Amino acid sequence: MDFEKILSGYRPSDIFKKYLTENPGSSGGEMGMDFFAAFPEVDRSFQSVIWNWKGAIKKRRPGISDEVFDKETIICLKEAGYFVLKDK
Repeated sequence: MDFEKILSGYRPSDIFKKYLTENPGSSGGEMGMDFFAAFPEVDRSFQSVIWNWKGAIKKRRPGISDEVFDKETIICLKEAGYFVLKDK
């Protein structure tokens, strides 16, 4: 998967949306497992951010925006020791 592109400055929400397009039956849990496989140092508590992102919610309920999701994803990657370039 392209999760590593986030480190090159791609917006996390765009990468996660691409994942969902390529894996239409995927759940937030499956998406999280693939993300954690790409970034094993990330704290597993980040799964709650994935579950609450409005892009991953299949039912209509409030969720966090793409902007908040992107910010939280970058923060968690940096806290885990990953170097993230600025937005492309």
